[in-house]
Amino acid sequence: MNSAEKTSKAAQGRSTLVTLLVIALLAGLPLAVWLDMRSLSDSILARQSDEISRVINDMRNFYSNDVVGRLVGHQTATPTHN
Repeated sequence: MNSAEKTSKAAQGRSTLVTLLVIALLAGLPLAVWLDMRSLSDSILARQSDEISRVINDMRNFYSNDVVGRLVGHQTATPTHN
């Protein structure tokens, strides 16, 4: 076996290895995208739930301060919890 044949076989082995590596990375790409999307959707849902909680608390505070506060100020109406 001469030098040219050895170089050719080594190049062929490297190209096969590179091809297998590229195929493995392409096969793992959907998994990486799925994990990233799952993490992203978890953080978005947590942020949305915090915002909804804040809006509900603001509405509750507005109602208790402005609506019930005005009713308590007038002795003719009695606020009740239904």
